[in-house]
Amino acid sequence: MPMRIKKTEVHLINLDSRLTFRYGIAVMKGMPHCVVRVHLEDERGTHIGIAADNFAPKWFTKNPETTFRHDSDEMIKVIEHACESVEKAGSKETVFDLWKVLDAEQKAWALAENIPPLLANFGSSLAERAIIDAFLRSRQVTLAQALRENLFHLDLGYFHSALKGSKPADFLPTEPNPEIFLRHTLGLADPLTEADRTDDPRVDDGLPVSFQACIEAYGLRYFKLKIQGKIETDFERLRAAEKIIRASAPVDYAFTLDGNEQYKSYADLETLFGMMAKDKDMAEFLKHLIFVEQPIFRAKALGDEAGQGLQAWPDHPAVIIDESDGNAEDFERALHLGYGGTSHKNCKGIFKGIAHACLVKQLQQQNPGKKFFLSGEDLTTIGPISVVQDLSVMAHLGVTHVERNGQHYFKGLAFLPPELQETVLLEHSDLFYRNSRGYITMRIEDGKIRIASLFNASLGLQTDLGVDWLTPRAKWQFDSKWD
Repeated sequence: MPMRIKKTEVHLINLDSRLTFRYGIAVMKGMPHCVVRVHLEDERGTHIGIAADNFAPKWFTKNPETTFRHDSDEMIKVIEHACESVEKAGSKETVFDLWKVLDAEQKAWALAENIPPLLANFGSSLAERAIIDAFLRSRQVTLAQALRENLFHLDLGYFHSALKGSKPADFLPTEPNPEIFLRHTLGLADPLTEADRTDDPRVDDGLPVSFQACIEAYGLRYFKLKIQGKIETDFERLRAAEKIIRASAPVDYAFTLDGNEQYKSYADLETLFGMMAKDKDMAEFLKHLIFVEQPIFRAKALGDEAGQGLQAWPDHPAVIIDESDGNAEDFERALHLGYGGTSHKNCKGIFKGIAHACLVKQLQQQNPGKKFFLSGEDLTTIGPISVVQDLSVMAHLGVTHVERNGQHYFKGLAFLPPELQETVLLEHSDLFYRNSRGYITMRIEDGKIRIASLFNASLGLQTDLGVDWLTPRAKWQFDSKWD
């Protein structure tokens, strides 16, 4: 059944965070939130699909010389080009055919404009998500059904030659798990205990603030700990975090380390691990480590020198890429160098993420004695759209624990009009709840997020929330206080 994108829309809203989030070279106190809508036309009529994401500072491009305003303008630029590309693509027989036009147009344009792949893919991913949502709505099928029956007509060999002739159903779960463990982020500026808090005025919104308070409030057992490339500082920070985790978390806790591209070499990271191994408590702590995420700057992480650094480190921990995963072939390059996996975020592309998940599963089947990972990481996703869609995809990819931090750094759905908050709560009462202050936020119990309600809808949200709570792109302005 031929389909085409008749129209696209871009709307934004500025959101202040409840807490400062420091990661890598970024300090986030708020950010624009973007919603993309597409109008997909086929023989059944016109169907609206939606997607959303935050403009996370200094993640898509870690250039310390540019302002957040400049970076936000670049993000809008890639989103608008992606929307223009799908509008001009014309009629296509399948969603994948439409996506291939988008992917090719965006890549060629980005190359000519000197825009890095990760940033270019951000624009593509928003258009892709909205198209997938509209397609599922038009067919009135779930994402699980679409993957089982390959209704998108995905060619996995387009991404990875080793998957030629395979289909998503050959590797992905038949049905998504209705619950997923939350992996809590400890940012570089986050207070470890209530006594460490310096937020002024002190946050009083009914949600926990300190690391210890979050563990106790949510029953957390999975953690993502940020490190910053300063060996002594990282060691002391991790030692302090270990004491809190050991005292407050279940004994079967697990954690990952996120370097956010801050380490200069694997030799430096090996030094940190050597210090930890010599400390009795930290040596025990390391037994709970799952993997290290992207410690080396993206421009060097996939070079021969980085690969040699990994090979020269005996018994190095599993290391995965994140920011280096700009193009599909980057993952294969990483595997060749000795990395153990990559991350999925919807902002990097759903179809690419599906292909990566299938490749990881194939590698696990072919190499039963080795560990390969597709991790679930966050871009500070929030409700009512982006976190719902991201969690839905994670579950369908078979991810069992996922980093979630948007619910910690932002005040739930408090920015939405009360009637829309109520709509989201009625639709997803397993994922959200009304907290003691009256607004809707994420429900986390026993360290888990329950998400069964997401699977009844197209891409996680049945209701069209409209755009009255948003500002059209033409009228939106960047909030100058973030610069």
